[in-house]
Amino acid sequence: MLLPDFVRNQFPDIKEIVLGVNQKNLPAQALYEKAGFVANGRILQWPKGPQNILMLSI
Repeated sequence: MLLPDFVRNQFPDIKEIVLGVNQKNLPAQALYEKAGFVANGRILQWPKGPQNILMLSI
């Protein structure tokens, strides 16, 4: 929950935070969504499996 304020203060030119979370990790996805991240519909293939891409505008 502190990450957006930290990024705003330390990196004022950054306008969004982007992360990937393994599709099988439903608890992590729910946590990130609760924190305001939104899935953008993009999926990246990684060695450990498909990753959903989530974004948070700041």
